[in-house]
Amino acid sequence: MSDRLGLMSRPQDVPILRRAISVLDLLASRGSLTAKALAMELGLPASTCYRILGTLADARWLRRDELGAYHVSIGLAMLGSLAPKVNLVVAQLGEPLRDLATRTRLTAKATLREGAEWVMIARHEHPRDVLVSQRPGARGPISSGSVGIALLSLETDSDITGILRVERAAGAFAARPASSVIPSVRLCRTRGYAVDAAQTHPAIHAVSIPLEGRVLGTTGALTVFGLPHELPAKVPKDVLAALRAAQAEITHRLTSAGAMNAPEQTAAPGKRRPAKTAGKPIRANPSWG
Repeated sequence: MSDRLGLMSRPQDVPILRRAISVLDLLASRGSLTAKALAMELGLPASTCYRILGTLADARWLRRDELGAYHVSIGLAMLGSLAPKVNLVVAQLGEPLRDLATRTRLTAKATLREGAEWVMIARHEHPRDVLVSQRPGARGPISSGSVGIALLSLETDSDITGILRVERAAGAFAARPASSVIPSVRLCRTRGYAVDAAQTHPAIHAVSIPLEGRVLGTTGALTVFGLPHELPAKVPKDVLAALRAAQAEITHRLTSAGAMNAPEQTAAPGKRRPAKTAGKPIRANPSWG
């Protein structure tokens, strides 16, 4: 006997696990669906569907966007078809991040937005007496740190409000309200970078710039961070220059490898506004640092 997706069921199957697999398979094929649409499509009770979605979202296998639709998450990448794409991106980031860490004598990392969170996918340390480190896969609320502001700078103000609503609904620790986040985002759009001078962590300073295209279907950012004596609150010009050089190199590498989509060239009136990055205008696309 098979279910609505044609998956064969057997007497030894675990029913709830079978239903969860059906949810993942349907989302993988459709891209995104609401809980109501999933329940109707699969013939599941709404309460069962919500429990499955909540469990998979807690495990970072799914994410819920600001419109209430569910998507397969980067957290599932290493277990499925996204793994080669993630590995390709990480491989292309290696040398530019190493050069960035060497030039700035700081820790360098690359981060992607996943729903209402940021997730670090790669980093490189510059050898020094006290290391300031995070593991790849570390994540945090999108409203926290310079990295969150840089990622949000590529979204419209109305989209940001929706993203922050999702963040609050998820119970994110120390989530900031839109009234506090949007002014920081606008400043980032104006000068092309965001700074966190010990606001998120009392001993860490960080500066982030957004990438100019979409990576794995989402927005990305580059960050360098370190101790206050290594990275002053007033960011040195050579650090900004190194970030911009790394941004340009990563954009070239990922675009050439087919892992980055170019930024939008046009925007519907009132929908998207230009953001500035690395001193050049671009079109906006849909812990620490």
